[in-house]
Amino acid sequence: MEKNFLMCTAIAATLSAHSQNVGIGTDDPRMQLHVSTSSGLGLLIENPVNLTNDLKTGVYFKSANQYYGAVKAIGTSTNSGRLGFFTYSGPDSTLLQERLTIADNGSIGIGTTTPASAMEVVGTVTSSGLHVNNNALVDGNVSTTNLTTTGNATVGNNCIVTNNITSKGLGVVSSANATQMKAAIYSATLTITNLGANSIAGVVGNIGIAAGTFSAAPTAYIGDVIAGTEDGDWYRVVLIPDNITTTNIRIRIVNPTATPITFSNVTWKVLVVGPR
Repeated sequence: MEKNFLMCTAIAATLSAHSQNVGIGTDDPRMQLHVSTSSGLGLLIENPVNLTNDLKTGVYFKSANQYYGAVKAIGTSTNSGRLGFFTYSGPDSTLLQERLTIADNGSIGIGTTTPASAMEVVGTVTSSGLHVNNNALVDGNVSTTNLTTTGNATVGNNCIVTNNITSKGLGVVSSANATQMKAAIYSATLTITNLGANSIAGVVGNIGIAAGTFSAAPTAYIGDVIAGTEDGDWYRVVLIPDNITTTNIRIRIVNPTATPITFSNVTWKVLVVGPR
């Protein structure tokens, strides 16, 4: 009893001397309640009820008649819980909505209280740069300037990237049910002399492909001209990719006109797409 009386007397003296501020562990409280302890463990909020699903222990933030924030520990079973961060201004604390969740296993959920991976976002994600070392599962939209992932990225709706998408060099996914595809751009520089009317030239060029680039024979598409000494009706010829393998593309030329064609050092872009 005497000990409790002395403690109350000390607190009362602090109240009187510091405009109603209370100091615990300090005789110079800076705020209405100031706890000072060298351990750094100065506050315990305890719910005496046994842990169970949806049991809440929390701190609320209120301004006048508006609740606008809370941090709550919420039971998810008899031996687990999550930490929830709430916002939404309103006159009733029950209107607060859980915006961010840290699950018992450390997983983070935004827009979901049950994250299925290390971080799960339900909604739209906007970022100037997004780097994922493991897996990303997004049920809504992703909008980012740069996207780099060394694991799996799953986006339920739209993925909008302003600059670059880098994903371990895996290439293009054509659809959810198709083989992972890879695209590469090569060039073919060709010269032909007096290619006869309505005739096909033999193999006039080869495009080498590094081993391992494609797991099966790709498909080649002839693109635009990027360089050349254009001294003939070169634009009338037809280029045909021929005998394509995982390491080589042969190029043939067809002259569909009624007159011979001659040109030198004309370079075409070639788009090559195949399974990685």
